[in-house]
Amino acid sequence: MRIFEVFKKKNIGIKESGVALVSKKEDNAFFSSEDERIDLWNKYNNAYHNFPLVASAIDVTVDQSIQDFYFEERKTDYKETDFLKKSDNILKIEKFSDEINLLTKLNRIARQMLVFGNCFVEIVSSGKKVKDLKILDPTTMSVIRSDKGIIEGYLQTVGNEKLVWGKIKNIQAKKVGSVNDIAHFKYNVQKAEKYGTGIIHSVLPMLEIKEQVESMLNILLKRYAIPFLDITVGDEEHPPVQSDIDNVDSKVQQLEKETQFVHSYLVKCETKGFEGKAINLEAPLNHIDKQIIAGLQVPPILLGISNGIDRATAEVQLRSFGRHVKSLQRLIKVEFEDKIIKPYFSKNIKLIWGSVEEREQEIDFENIKGLVQANIITPQKANSLLPPKYHEILPNSNNIKPSSKKSVPSLEVPTDPTKSTQLMDGRRVTKSEVKVPIDKKTDGEVKYASV
Repeated sequence: MRIFEVFKKKNIGIKESGVALVSKKEDNAFFSSEDERIDLWNKYNNAYHNFPLVASAIDVTVDQSIQDFYFEERKTDYKETDFLKKSDNILKIEKFSDEINLLTKLNRIARQMLVFGNCFVEIVSSGKKVKDLKILDPTTMSVIRSDKGIIEGYLQTVGNEKLVWGKIKNIQAKKVGSVNDIAHFKYNVQKAEKYGTGIIHSVLPMLEIKEQVESMLNILLKRYAIPFLDITVGDEEHPPVQSDIDNVDSKVQQLEKETQFVHSYLVKCETKGFEGKAINLEAPLNHIDKQIIAGLQVPPILLGISNGIDRATAEVQLRSFGRHVKSLQRLIKVEFEDKIIKPYFSKNIKLIWGSVEEREQEIDFENIKGLVQANIITPQKANSLLPPKYHEILPNSNNIKPSSKKSVPSLEVPTDPTKSTQLMDGRRVTKSEVKVPIDKKTDGEVKYASV
């Protein structure tokens, strides 16, 4: 079966509402194409583990996406000073985050989303209290839904044992929980499919070609790195016997282990070169790598490839990559809030990601600083816009209003052309001190006026 045929056979996708059909009725059961899907996901996994370029691109994307994060509670009756004191819900979720090492969990979730396009997480809970998040092997999981897109259950098959979360008809499996006990993180969902698509999918054809080329690398190196030897034994006056030929042949076979070949004057050895006769593999290999990098959506500069890339091009690529990272963060944020934060902590708590790059954070800080200096917001409001580690209590914060603040004095620039002028001798003085002549003359004296 060709690579893309598995996605043409079934419409498999996200949870929808309404009366429109998203799959055939026979898809309710554990259909046969599940084996083909798992085979495809195993190809993703093999590509990640066996191609350094793929592993590096995915690891870089995950490391850029999963960095600092914090939780913020937003209320309708929010007061300006509410951010200074953490609510009980915030303290509760921060404790939970520390106990399960949430940063590491999110790192694994993001990696599985990129590799497989899917990550299944079991929410281990007791009543209304969540205890842990267990990340499952996606190749063992299946999503079962109705023809209208309603998720009926999640099925896990490990060997001969089957576990089910939810209610699934026509399948003999042990029920261990409800549909809400599984969080399904998806990446790049196509059409009405119930599964995401790994970022590796588009580069699979190039990876297959690259694998064929690299598998022949040993042969290519032996054939083109080590030159052929044209050896003549004897001449017309001294015809060789078979023992002479066999003796020379045995010595030639040892050339890989020895660096010298000693022979009589009757043996002539000539090296045959390949310059201009063999194909140059640099161009096709570079083309394959470029296609792989483009499909994985990582700037080459982050992979240690800087040939032909100037500073301006690198800046544009890094900005575009920042948007790609934020897109992945947004997918994780939505599912995490809907399946974990809202049911077990509070509907008002949001997962807030930190800045992707340090320079991005510096720009945000400069913008906030400018709003304060322009009397648009108070220092206390500016403090609330910063990450929690910068929060502090400012004096008399409740009484400060933008209209009552004193304007920030502007910086006097002695060379400002709007307020100063340069004289012929090079001195620069303020315009109010410069005298200019006027047309009217009195008693031979030229009258001057100040500007």
